[in-house]
Amino acid sequence: MGEKKIFVTFYRLSAKESSKDWRSDVDILKDAIETLRASLSKMYSQNEKLRKELVSVNSVNIRLKQENDELIEENKTIKKQWVDEHTRNEKYQKELIEENQDLKEHIIRLSEENEALKQDKEKLEQELTQLNTKPLNIVPASQKSPKVLLAMGDKFYNGDGVAQNYAEAVRWYKLAAEGGNVTAQRNLGNCYYDGVGVVKNIAEAMKWYKMAADQSSVGAHDNPKNNNSKNKSRTSKAVRENHKARAEIYRANAEQGDVSAQNNLGDCYYYGRGVQQNYDEAFRWYKVSADQGNASAQNGLGNCYYYGRGIKQDYIEAAKWYECAAKKGNPEAQNNYGQCYYFGRGVVKDERRAFVWFKRAAEKGNADAQRNLGNCYYDGRGTERNAAEAMKWYKLAAEQDNNEDSD
Repeated sequence: MGEKKIFVTFYRLSAKESSKDWRSDVDILKDAIETLRASLSKMYSQNEKLRKELVSVNSVNIRLKQENDELIEENKTIKKQWVDEHTRNEKYQKELIEENQDLKEHIIRLSEENEALKQDKEKLEQELTQLNTKPLNIVPASQKSPKVLLAMGDKFYNGDGVAQNYAEAVRWYKLAAEGGNVTAQRNLGNCYYDGVGVVKNIAEAMKWYKMAADQSSVGAHDNPKNNNSKNKSRTSKAVRENHKARAEIYRANAEQGDVSAQNNLGDCYYYGRGVQQNYDEAFRWYKVSADQGNASAQNGLGNCYYYGRGIKQDYIEAAKWYECAAKKGNPEAQNNYGQCYYFGRGVVKDERRAFVWFKRAAEKGNADAQRNLGNCYYDGRGTERNAAEAMKWYKLAAEQDNNEDSD
């Protein structure tokens, strides 16, 4: 309405139309302008209100977009976790299939061995009745230490200075074995297993093999002294000088970046070969070599963490380094990693996985793993109880230990 009045008034003024009262036209124009101004003000207020509402809507849209982005990221994370878990499950299933295949092969071999034992049993018992088993009373056994009793058994077994007499060897081995001598226990187990100097008795052989294994097998990893004892040098001064010279060569090459030399220098410090024993230095050189992928160094580093030598004891770190070396085929690390699972140190206790790693190391000739595997079969830990299979692995370990003792 105001706009129309303004238009009409301007038209009349521009056309110079006469008016009885031109002031009336001016007043009309002022009223129209005022009305228009009010309308513009009202429109501005409405526009301002709409602008604020638009800003509010935009803020809501931005927040909703952020929440949507977060949901997308969360969904990606969940999907990745699912894929990782699925991959792990497939890997574990593959391992189980391989283990089952190995067990089937062992069952076949065991059946063949049992058949051979049945065929030989009667023949061996007949031969045994022809042996001269008259005991010789030379020295009162009660006055001898287990070590001396073992030596006496060896003399009769080998015919060293006396007439060879397997039955007398068995008698001395048994006295030493009952006194706790591990080597005598293994020898006595061999005699019962092979039927030498005594009637063949698999159960009795198993008893003595198990006794020896319990003293020098799984428990050895619990005792750092046992773990280290086999590596301490008991040799002559000339050999110690040779160790010292080797340590210097290892040091020179290690400082030039030779990975194997770095591991060997770590061994020198760990066992005190050619240098003063220093676990801190052993840890340092093992770490340098292990970080470059040396499996032996990774196992050595695992030992440092396991026993707290040169570093704070940490079973989780020990298991981590044992696993690295074990997966590269290092038999010592495979046995050590198996013991982590056996005792539940650094990993969740899992006797089945312990059995798997003991078996891998045992098949590569590791004597400690062979004893551990024998214990698993004997006690039914991580596998079905199988006395014959336990006997097989105890005997393999005993034969290796006897070879080391003779060296």
